[in-house]
Amino acid sequence: MGTFVQSWDTTGANSTTATVTIGTGATADNKLCAIVSVRAGGDAFTTPTGWNLIHTQSTGEWGAAAYWRDATGT
Repeated sequence: MGTFVQSWDTTGANSTTATVTIGTGATADNKLCAIVSVRAGGDAFTTPTGWNLIHTQSTGEWGAAAYWRDATGT
Protein backbone atom coordinates (compact mmCIF):
# COMPACT_ATOMS: atom_id res chain seq x y z
CA MET A 1 0.00 0.00 0.00
CA GLY A 2 1.32 3.42 -0.94
CA THR A 3 1.63 6.51 1.19
CA PHE A 4 -0.12 9.71 0.25
CA VAL A 5 2.22 12.71 0.35
CA GLN A 6 0.43 15.98 -0.17
CA SER A 7 1.76 19.35 -1.26
CA TRP A 8 0.17 22.30 -3.02
CA ASP A 9 0.79 25.85 -4.08
CA THR A 10 -1.64 28.60 -4.90
CA THR A 11 -0.43 31.56 -6.88
CA GLY A 12 -1.96 34.93 -7.58
CA ALA A 13 -3.56 36.28 -10.70
CA ASN A 14 -1.56 36.26 -13.94
CA SER A 15 1.06 33.81 -12.63
CA THR A 16 2.98 31.87 -15.26
CA THR A 17 4.90 29.49 -12.97
CA ALA A 18 4.32 27.48 -9.81
CA THR A 19 6.77 25.75 -7.50
CA VAL A 20 5.73 22.69 -5.52
CA THR A 21 7.96 21.11 -2.87
CA ILE A 22 7.77 17.31 -2.66
CA GLY A 23 7.07 16.23 0.91
CA THR A 24 9.65 14.38 3.00
CA GLY A 25 7.55 11.19 2.91
CA ALA A 26 8.56 10.49 -0.71
CA THR A 27 11.30 7.86 -1.08
CA ALA A 28 13.22 6.49 -4.07
CA ASP A 29 11.06 4.85 -6.74
CA ASN A 30 7.77 6.15 -5.27
CA LYS A 31 5.36 7.18 -8.01
CA LEU A 32 4.62 10.90 -7.85
CA CYS A 33 1.58 12.49 -9.47
CA ALA A 34 1.06 16.22 -9.98
CA ILE A 35 -2.24 17.76 -10.98
CA VAL A 36 -2.16 21.38 -12.14
CA SER A 37 -5.31 23.40 -12.70
CA VAL A 38 -5.79 26.94 -13.91
CA ARG A 39 -8.68 29.16 -14.81
CA ALA A 40 -9.19 31.81 -17.46
CA GLY A 41 -7.85 30.26 -20.64
CA GLY A 42 -5.39 27.71 -19.29
CA ASP A 43 -4.34 25.68 -22.30
CA ALA A 44 -0.59 26.24 -22.57
CA PHE A 45 1.04 23.78 -20.17
CA THR A 46 4.74 22.96 -20.35
CA THR A 47 5.78 19.54 -19.06
CA PRO A 48 8.34 20.07 -16.28
CA THR A 49 11.78 18.51 -16.73
CA GLY A 50 11.81 14.93 -15.46
CA TRP A 51 8.01 14.59 -15.47
CA ASN A 52 5.79 12.67 -17.90
CA LEU A 53 2.51 14.05 -19.21
CA ILE A 54 -0.55 11.93 -18.47
CA HIS A 55 -3.28 14.18 -19.88
CA THR A 56 -4.33 17.79 -20.48
CA GLN A 57 -7.81 19.22 -20.78
CA SER A 58 -8.95 22.74 -21.56
CA THR A 59 -12.24 24.48 -22.16
CA GLY A 60 -10.83 27.96 -22.68
CA GLU A 61 -12.28 28.98 -19.30
CA TRP A 62 -10.19 26.50 -17.33
CA GLY A 63 -7.43 24.00 -17.93
CA ALA A 64 -5.81 21.07 -16.17
CA ALA A 65 -2.79 18.85 -16.68
CA ALA A 66 -1.67 15.66 -14.95
CA TYR A 67 1.96 14.49 -14.74
CA TRP A 68 3.85 11.57 -13.16
CA ARG A 69 7.44 10.67 -12.31
CA ASP A 70 9.47 8.31 -10.14
CA ALA A 71 10.85 9.89 -6.96
CA THR A 72 14.63 9.93 -6.67
CA GLY A 73 14.68 9.86 -2.88
CA THR A 74 16.87 12.95 -2.68
